[in-house]
Amino acid sequence: METIQLSEAPVQMEEVSIRSNQGAVVDEPAGLPAAAKLPQAEPVVAPPPITPKNRSRALGRLLKMADEFLDSDSLHQASELYFELFERYDDTPEAEQAEDRLLDVALLYEQNGEQHAARSIYERLLKHDH
Repeated sequence: METIQLSEAPVQMEEVSIRSNQGAVVDEPAGLPAAAKLPQAEPVVAPPPITPKNRSRALGRLLKMADEFLDSDSLHQASELYFELFERYDDTPEAEQAEDRLLDVALLYEQNGEQHAARSIYERLLKHDH
């Protein structure tokens, strides 16, 4: 038996076996204050993968949202959504369209005299040219 000094008074500790949520036997000290015992975490279950048809629909909707930002002159919001499509879903037709739109956004920035924003887009695109 082991003595641990948690506060002014010593606490006597002894090992007891308990079953975890998964059925494994776990040795845990008995006599711990309730606040010192952590609840057992439930296992995280990943959701099922999206179907190819629905993946394409979702990507198409994201591209349309970005286009709507562009149409309303919200260039920053449009470019961020285009970049998300371009960088995260680079194996899709929507990513290729997003890349084209990013070049359009950069040109608009240049025409508005915002060369630094245009340059940022060009450089970020070129980082993916491996």
